[in-house]
Amino acid sequence: MFWGMPHDEGGGMGMIEQTLATQGEASSRGGLDLEAMPDPVIVVSMSGRVVAMNELAEVLVGYERHELVGDSVENVLVFADGDRDFAVQLRVEFIGAFVRHKTGHEVPVELMLSPDLPERVVVITLRARRAADERASIRDEDVAALGHDLRGPLSVIALEIAMLEERLETSSSEETARSLARIGRNLAFVDHMLHDLLDLASIDSARFRIVREPVELVGRVVDVVERTVSTRDRERVSVEAPPRVTVLADARRIERVICNFLHNALKYSPAHSPITVRVEPVGNRARVSVIDQGPGLAPDEARRVFEKFRRARSARTHEGAGLGLYVSRKIVEAHGGQIGVQSVIGNGSRFYFELALTDPRPT
Repeated sequence: MFWGMPHDEGGGMGMIEQTLATQGEASSRGGLDLEAMPDPVIVVSMSGRVVAMNELAEVLVGYERHELVGDSVENVLVFADGDRDFAVQLRVEFIGAFVRHKTGHEVPVELMLSPDLPERVVVITLRARRAADERASIRDEDVAALGHDLRGPLSVIALEIAMLEERLETSSSEETARSLARIGRNLAFVDHMLHDLLDLASIDSARFRIVREPVELVGRVVDVVERTVSTRDRERVSVEAPPRVTVLADARRIERVICNFLHNALKYSPAHSPITVRVEPVGNRARVSVIDQGPGLAPDEARRVFEKFRRARSARTHEGAGLGLYVSRKIVEAHGGQIGVQSVIGNGSRFYFELALTDPRPT
């Protein structure tokens, strides 16, 4: 698509726009599959010209992509802060704007601007703006749901600590080990939920920011496995990766995505079944996959599994608010990357995300 193509700084149509205009359905090829993204997306060059868009964006603005590619994005977007200089767009940013529909009607939207500096493009994700009272109501529901889920494990921790204090002098080492394992599992659950809550709050309040720097991905994956997988599950999890793969990313946020994938795989797959974490270069991207042998997802569930509070039918017997995958999606999107799942009922799932490589020839 547009990844790796030269950028035209002049006023005419550049190679990117020319290629897209002549090849038609180009938004489904290249480093980013726009049609797989759940929101309307428009990609612009640093000069503000439309490079590509997906079908959802076509519906939102009322234009077909061939009508807009090569033209200024400000023909369809009215920015709340005036004219945008995309050449100075250096960080992920959430702003308000209006979509100017082909009919002339203006629709209020929230935009997430995700710059891809190496490729000199900005990915614009559009979402209908909610009313202030609706936003507050949803945020209250978020906190209430998470608070309910957190009370259970905290109560178990308090009870286990009280019982341990009474039994430490007389209990066997086996009983103590079981109690400590229960405490560890519940503490890990609370920590996981609190991280999701903090990320969700920053996303909903438009304060979500990422700081990108070169990150050696293989080492990060190994570190996350070592830190987040309990001793009893350690033998189940294997890592398949080349010696070194480097991406431009916010290391802490990407660790959250890996952790969320691992957490789901461990929770929903059968005890003692293998889980594989795979890192591999795919073209000019790095792909991280977590592969399990769990119950799998039906096609309709797979399409919606990254939505807020969306939980598969097989997940209803497990604790959780259904936020981890939603937060993961927002993190990957903020990096201009791609997230997805491949799953078959009864035959496991492969959750994955992809980020642009800093060097297309990983060592």
